[in-house]
Amino acid sequence: MKVARIAGASRHSRLETEPIFTPTLKGSRRVYGCTSWNPYRKYQIGLLEQVQRRAARFVTRTYSREEGRVTQALNHLNRSPLQHKRQTVRLCMLYKSLNQQADETIPTYVQHQSLLCSRRAHPIKFIPLQASCDAYKFSFWPRTINDWNNLPAEIITSDSLSQFKSALNMQNMTS
Repeated sequence: MKVARIAGASRHSRLETEPIFTPTLKGSRRVYGCTSWNPYRKYQIGLLEQVQRRAARFVTRTYSREEGRVTQALNHLNRSPLQHKRQTVRLCMLYKSLNQQADETIPTYVQHQSLLCSRRAHPIKFIPLQASCDAYKFSFWPRTINDWNNLPAEIITSDSLSQFKSALNMQNMTS
């Protein structure tokens, strides 16, 4: 990963590289295509998390290798794991599509499920998509539909995108 090499090699030239990492760690609004490319293999997720951890170490100047120091730095910067961010972006994209706030439309093969009476039922469930290969199984629609169907009704029926995002973030903090 080129970014990981830059983060690891740039300790000595802090002033030159700080603008590269600071917007990323301070909540930039750039969404880097994580709706379409979202790793599902453990080692790929680990590589991405390492980039964030190195950047947090760099920004906070925490170079100690004591256990828990980087986690404290991430908490200090209010950074959640990238996996939660990617899940939130995917679910927000589906929310926008359902509420006609996005250019993307829901494909015809994604169908609503008839409402079942259960504790976890909400009015906008989808039929889970079946997949035989991992490349499709972990692509946007099958993965997002599984996450969407597991959300509680109070999150799904949010009135606005900002309420939806804050409810998702609160759920990610508690899980």
